[in-house]
Amino acid sequence: MCVGRPVWQAILPRINKSLPPDVVRDSMEHNWPSFSTTLENCILRHDVRPSVEATLAIPTLLVHATNDATAPLANIQRLTASYPNLRLVVLNGADHNMFLTHTRQCLNLITDQAERRN
Repeated sequence: MCVGRPVWQAILPRINKSLPPDVVRDSMEHNWPSFSTTLENCILRHDVRPSVEATLAIPTLLVHATNDATAPLANIQRLTASYPNLRLVVLNGADHNMFLTHTRQCLNLITDQAERRN
């Protein structure tokens, strides 16, 4: 894999044109087993409920995508059903990279949330 990294780094942006150069460079610093183990242990198995419960007084916007295969929509829907301070907005047709593919929508939602707080 180490010998192939420069080649992969050159090919990856051509395969997936939506990936920013920073993401491509970062992906070259890790091998798949280390990346997937870190992702699984640190993110996918992380219980966010204690963090949410500590911030119940703060209105919080959650933006999710209908086609996110990494983080299933059903999980976030269950979470938002349990906490009234969470507001879920689902972007139809978006995937896990929604901030890259639906940038304007995401920025508008964040701006709207900030204005609600003022």
